[in-house]
Amino acid sequence: MTIDFSDPGNVTFTMIDYIHKMLEGLPEYMTGETVSPAAHHLFAINEDDPVLLCEKDAIMFHHNTAKLLFLYPNALIRTYNSLLHSYAHKYRIPKQTTTRN
Repeated sequence: MTIDFSDPGNVTFTMIDYIHKMLEGLPEYMTGETVSPAAHHLFAINEDDPVLLCEKDAIMFHHNTAKLLFLYPNALIRTYNSLLHSYAHKYRIPKQTTTRN
């Protein structure tokens, strides 16, 4: 994670280096692009002759899945906050003040 204070009054968090490091650690055979991570055979089970991952590949798979699960909510929150900020700025929604009795 990179924290950037170069813009006065603002701080920017990026995780580009985190993503690059994760992708560089993947094996050579894991290349390519897809529109969706879901394959047509996602829930198909081969009960007759299952092909299991070796222990090394299973650990690598679980490790990278955990990294992606960490990355997703962080990106989602930043996207949501950015959209709210642009919406409030575009329509000039005044700050609401709360009064307590």
